[in-house]
Amino acid sequence: MLFLAMVQMRLEGGEFAANRLRAAEQVGQVAPGIRAFAGSWIGSFLLATGVLLGDTPSTPTLKSTPLDLRFSETEHDFGRVRGGELLPNAFTFTNTGPGAIEIDLVQTSCSCVELGRWPTRIGPGEVGAIPFQFHTVSYSGQVTETITVTGKGPEPVSVVLRLKADVWRPIEVRPAAAVFEYYPDDAARSALTVRIVSQIDEPLELAAPTSSHPALTAEVVPVVPGREFDLTVHVIPPPKLANIVGKLTMKTSSDAMPLLEVPVHVLAPAPVSLSPRTLRVPAGPLSASASQSVEIRGYAPDPLLLEAPVVNLKGASATLSEIKPGRHFILTVTLAPGFVFPAEGKAEVTLKSNHPQYPLVRIPLMVMPPSAPQATLTPNR
Repeated sequence: MLFLAMVQMRLEGGEFAANRLRAAEQVGQVAPGIRAFAGSWIGSFLLATGVLLGDTPSTPTLKSTPLDLRFSETEHDFGRVRGGELLPNAFTFTNTGPGAIEIDLVQTSCSCVELGRWPTRIGPGEVGAIPFQFHTVSYSGQVTETITVTGKGPEPVSVVLRLKADVWRPIEVRPAAAVFEYYPDDAARSALTVRIVSQIDEPLELAAPTSSHPALTAEVVPVVPGREFDLTVHVIPPPKLANIVGKLTMKTSSDAMPLLEVPVHVLAPAPVSLSPRTLRVPAGPLSASASQSVEIRGYAPDPLLLEAPVVNLKGASATLSEIKPGRHFILTVTLAPGFVFPAEGKAEVTLKSNHPQYPLVRIPLMVMPPSAPQATLTPNR
């Protein structure tokens, strides 16, 4: 049992032993030759248990070295704030250790937290700060973001600072922005509805929305009169495939927020779209034929032409069906009985295309993950 305890102490107590040695050196408890002996595995064991420093083994007297970079607070709560406010603040700190500390990196969890300039080197006893501004324009409700500080000194530095706020808006949009994809041949999928909720006492009235982008239109429909509304955003497909960034603006009857703005981000599909982008096939060997399909759509202004589908696997073939000329295709890969997926090599289906950006369409083939074994019950005999 003693041997097992020594091994465990060697595996888990190395850092603890090193801390003890550093602390003992500072108060003159380490005799010449002790540091070299402590580097051995048995020395680490004796140091960790207190034998080398004369401690009573059953009464540990030292704890892990505290962090030298001390912050006055590691979490700041702004409380309830008005949506759109810019909230400036700073996390202040002091170097309480014996040596200088260098701050290598300060990272935020969100671009909504804008950092100011901070000192990169802090001497013993010096005070510094990490200033920041929290932009609440895109938030509503309870919010938590972080700032992570890393650096080096007598001890490694890694601190996570948190900032919180309860962002209140007289009129809320849920979600705060309309973000969706549009499909030129599918009007139903080229629209999105967001909910507008009034937090004020008096009934709210909204004017018809105006758009900053010619490809965006919208209408407002009351859900709960004076309290809740549905804003539905539609896309009028532009002549060229491109992402659309704009905003919808509505005048309101509330003095607390006379103008309501809703950001809109619409993502254009790829000129040649695949669903799924990868075909998963059984590993085999197959006792019967099997097939998998891929849907291919062309969204470019010019009609899409596809031809010559080829599978580079033995026992596999591909056929192409045109559902809507120049726009919609179904590619089917058929696996013959006895098919076995190769252990090596790149498996794919290729098709020739008239699109200049995708002259050769490639669809990777991968092996299906194995099915989980099914539980069985065996009756008692």
